Amino acid sequence: MIKRYLFIPFITIFFATGVYAQTTISGANGNYPTGGSIDADGNIYVAQYDAGGSHYDVVKYTAASGYTTSSVIYNGLYFNGEYPTDIEVASNGDVYVLDGIDEPSSTGAILRLDASNSYSSSTVPLLGSYPVALGIDANDDIYVSEFNGSDNYRVVKYDVSAGYSSSVIYNGLGLDTPYPRGLTADPDGNVYVLTSFGFNGANGTILKLTAPGYGSSTVDQGEYYTGLAANGNGDVFATAYNAGSDNYEIVKYTGGAGTPSSVVTGLSYSGSSYPTGLGSNLALGDLVIPDPFGGTNGRLLYLDQADPSTFDSNGDLAAAVGVTEPVGLPSTATSSAGAVNVFDFNISDGGGDGFPINVTSIDVNVSGTSTDTERGKVTWRLNGPDASNVTGSYDAGTDKITFSGLSISIPESGNETYTINAYYNNNTGLTEDRNFVLSVDGDTDLTLVNDGSKSQMGPTSAVTNGSGSTIDITATQLAFTTQPAGSTSGSSLTTQPVVTAQDAAGNTDVDFTETITLTEASAGSLTNNTQAATSGVATFSGLTYTATADQQSFTLTANDQDGVGSNLPTVDANAVTSDVIATKLVFNTQPAPTSFQADGSSTSFTTVPVVQAVDANDIVDTGYSTGFVLAEVNGAGSATLTGTGDVDGSASTVTLVPASGAATFTNLAINYSLNDANTDENFNMQVASGGLTTANSTQLTALANAVPTFTTLSSAVATTSEDAEVEITFADIVAQGDEADSDGTVDAFIVKAVSSGTLKIGANAGAATAYNATTNNAIDGSNNAYWTPASDANGTLNTFTITAQDNQGAESSPAVQAQVSVSAVNDDPAISSLPASITVNEDVTSNVDLSAATFSDPDAGANSITLTLTAGAGTLTASSGGGVTTGGSGTGTLTLTGTASNIDTYLNTASNIQYTTASNGNGSPYTSINLTANDGGNTGSGGGTNVSLGSVNVNATATNDTPVLTGLDATPSFTEDGAAVTLDGDVTISDEELDALNGASGNYAGASLTIARNGGANGFDRLSVASGGNLTVAGGPNGGGTVTAGGNVIGTIANTGNGQLQL
Repeated sequence: MIKRYLFIPFITIFFATGVYAQTTISGANGNYPTGGSIDADGNIYVAQYDAGGSHYDVVKYTAASGYTTSSVIYNGLYFNGEYPTDIEVASNGDVYVLDGIDEPSSTGAILRLDASNSYSSSTVPLLGSYPVALGIDANDDIYVSEFNGSDNYRVVKYDVSAGYSSSVIYNGLGLDTPYPRGLTADPDGNVYVLTSFGFNGANGTILKLTAPGYGSSTVDQGEYYTGLAANGNGDVFATAYNAGSDNYEIVKYTGGAGTPSSVVTGLSYSGSSYPTGLGSNLALGDLVIPDPFGGTNGRLLYLDQADPSTFDSNGDLAAAVGVTEPVGLPSTATSSAGAVNVFDFNISDGGGDGFPINVTSIDVNVSGTSTDTERGKVTWRLNGPDASNVTGSYDAGTDKITFSGLSISIPESGNETYTINAYYNNNTGLTEDRNFVLSVDGDTDLTLVNDGSKSQMGPTSAVTNGSGSTIDITATQLAFTTQPAGSTSGSSLTTQPVVTAQDAAGNTDVDFTETITLTEASAGSLTNNTQAATSGVATFSGLTYTATADQQSFTLTANDQDGVGSNLPTVDANAVTSDVIATKLVFNTQPAPTSFQADGSSTSFTTVPVVQAVDANDIVDTGYSTGFVLAEVNGAGSATLTGTGDVDGSASTVTLVPASGAATFTNLAINYSLNDANTDENFNMQVASGGLTTANSTQLTALANAVPTFTTLSSAVATTSEDAEVEITFADIVAQGDEADSDGTVDAFIVKAVSSGTLKIGANAGAATAYNATTNNAIDGSNNAYWTPASDANGTLNTFTITAQDNQGAESSPAVQAQVSVSAVNDDPAISSLPASITVNEDVTSNVDLSAATFSDPDAGANSITLTLTAGAGTLTASSGGGVTTGGSGTGTLTLTGTASNIDTYLNTASNIQYTTASNGNGSPYTSINLTANDGGNTGSGGGTNVSLGSVNVNATATNDTPVLTGLDATPSFTEDGAAVTLDGDVTISDEELDALNGASGNYAGASLTIARNGGANGFDRLSVASGGNLTVAGGPNGGGTVTAGGNVIGTIANTGNGQLQL
């Protein structure tokens, strides 16, 4: 894959064309220099052969010494017939060089020589292999032509800021020899790269990879290119074959494109070995040209842009005739399409030196009445043969428009006219008739190329655009530049509107003088609504709106004079709300009735007054909120007023807080007290509020009232039974009373006092509540009296006293006693404090202690009552005495007959009544004693039946009963020393308590039976128990034994040794 280059020394003559001053770096002569570069200080770096070490070194030639001083900054670039081809210098001074393309143990490398560390070397990690060309951009990122490992060469970008991370930006440079040996980057980051000679059969191609996407395009082809470099102007230089002279030369592509021009000729080549490693510096624009086969064993050329040629200073700048200044700049010029030519001038070359005038920048001075802000809102563009609408930059500090980056070239003895056109990039905030005065002076405001090969300007005078381009505004609309505000109905607006004639951007047309008329569509009306504009502005004064309702909204519409000028469209202002300010009060609704009874009777108005706060035009002020105070005026007497929502706490006034400027005196009532109780009186209602003018109602009349009469009730108003509640209605009282009212009607009876029993008043018995002399005292068409007699009271009873009340609230006097007839009802006997239980002993006569109980009958008096005590078990005993006769003593039922008082006294003695349980009866409770009574009907209706009074539990304490032997009745015969005989064969043993145990099956555990001779035990007797029936005796009494019944041991037997037997 690697093709070796042969070095065949020979001498070739070269020459330079154009504007470069050339220098031969003698230190590199004879050392086959193959790659070069230059830093910003002009120091030159070159790869040159080190014959002593049979390798290449990197040598630095310092500019400060005139390139006579050099130093080796890296020793040992590999050489085996394939020489290192490219060097680049970063902005920080670091040097990058390609190495090792033909080293057997390597596939090539990118070396970095660290300027900050004595040029110590490190390797940039390669993405591919065999790098052959190197470039560096303004960001110090490096670009390399390297083998892709398969079928082609490619361009790889190494990002220095990201640790040399790599990315392929182009693939397809060819693979045939010589490999693509040229690569450079311009100031914009565009990459230029060479293909191999045979790629696509083009004999070499220069490709441009345009940043940032690096799309490719062809710059040129066909000249067997071997090196590339660029300068700060974006010019690209190439080492190219010149077929006419059969050698290589350096050609320049201005701006990286177009037809190349020759810079240096006469570079040598030999066979398939070519000059490579062309270098440059973007900032300086100088070139370093390795010529490895020129001179004797090679040489290094340095081309400096300085040129000693002689030039003339006879350029001129004068006014041109294409634009007739001054030209106005209308506010509608807001794009490049609408740009206006406002100024032109001519630049000419005086000739005689063979050089052109090259202009790189033009400063245009700006003066006039325009502000810096307005000048900055204009886009200024320069247009001419060598400048196509180049945009200038305005500097407010210097008041200059600078057109920089120009490539204007006035040929020898030629001239060119340049025009400045302008449009607004922001057409807001402009002031009409302010102007832009532009001027340019050729010998002070043009920046020329002064490299020794360009003509310069001679003395010139400033050229201007006359009195300057004015800002021209033509109105297309009306605008409320001051919005109306602060409307009080019938008064001038506090903020008067200002209407301005403007263009679409809001700039004022100062030439507009038409009359502006304001209208509105609401129900109100306007005055002082026309105004002539001055300098485009109509400022209104005295504009007044009169509303038909409070908070009425209106919108002003402005219109210019129809038929005058351009008839601008109408415009609406912001809506304004007109406020009504009240000055007086009015009765919107008069009170009714207009006459009513006075003195003690409160009258509710059927039509309540409605009061409003209004202005002079009687429009309601809906925002008015000061309280309305209603009072009686103009009457000889006095009045008490009440009403819903009254907030003042005064009996003589009602104060309401108005809502929306009005108040309705709901539930208004008046109680008028006459000055003369017998004479009607006229008066008015008056309402006042704050500082508003008061208002009086229509005349009202208070009428004198006749008091009703009520002296007697002919009989009881109702009947009821003892202790029973009775309902007494308004009609019940009317039926028995003599009430009367001469000028009205009696509609209620007022209870003044309760005579006996209890009284409730209400709509019905369930809703009635206790009588209250103030708040619950009226018996009328809606409320009845509910009276209950005192306990056990009967007869014709006084209930309560009442007066008659008329429909005006007047009451009769004095009060009349009402009565109710109450029939008697028999009351049953009763007992209280009856004990819950008494305690007795089993089979023992004990007291029935009822001494704590009280026996009574409310209506029995001296009549007899029978109290009956019934025991559930056992017997009761008692003896007559103390006026009480007993019956049933010794049985389970005992009666006591006598007066309630005698029976109560009889019970107070605890021992008067005795109780005995049934045999062996016990328990807690064992039984109970129930008590009933019968009063025989004595007095009143009802009665004469048994009444249950309650019961008393009897707790019986158990006692131990003696065991009983039955059937012990045999009379056996016994012979002394004879055989044992049976004493008795059917004896039964029983015990009350033991027999009850074990679920009534009995349990004699722990009990014993001792058998001995009657009259005393004899120690010679021997006793035993014999088996028989279901009893089985095992063992003898002397040795002990057991008694078994049905297979179960039920006891043990033993002879005590003293003539007794224990079982």
